[in-house]
Amino acid sequence: MSGGRQLSDEQFAGRHWHTVETLPGVTGPPYGNGQDRSTSVGGTFTIIDADDGVFRSHAGALLHFTALPPAGCD
Repeated sequence: MSGGRQLSDEQFAGRHWHTVETLPGVTGPPYGNGQDRSTSVGGTFTIIDADDGVFRSHAGALLHFTALPPAGCD
């Protein structure tokens, strides 16, 4: 969720949530060196409706998430 190069997908409440936004001020580890690790950011995830959610970090930054449709066979 940092550096403008990472996407975030989270499993929560039986759904798969996705965002392309970044958290301002969060600096992640080096990118692309094979030693990448994640940066933990504490906060609260709130489900707004069936398809929308918001993550608010403890510092007050927001990320908007969209629930992805379930994967399945057509």
